Amino acid sequence: MIEKKQEKQSGKDICVEILSGAATALTYTDEEIRDTLPPEDAQEFIALRNRTLASLENDSHTYGPDEESTLTMAAEEDAPYGE
Repeated sequence: MIEKKQEKQSGKDICVEILSGAATALTYTDEEIRDTLPPEDAQEFIALRNRTLASLENDSHTYGPDEESTLTMAAEEDAPYGE
């Protein structure tokens, strides 16, 4: 039998894995969720997903006139970064 060496994941790798899984979970359809989870858990998950997506839509930042022009000027800057 071949022994596999267990590599310890860094905190950053664990965070990336958790966030990636959470982002993927947000894309599941109601049907996929109901096929996977018991009915009560599925409804709870669907409600949580819907609240999360609604929250993300409400939290989008819109730039005011001053911010937008500053961002445009910064993007058009010809100088290399750091100079």
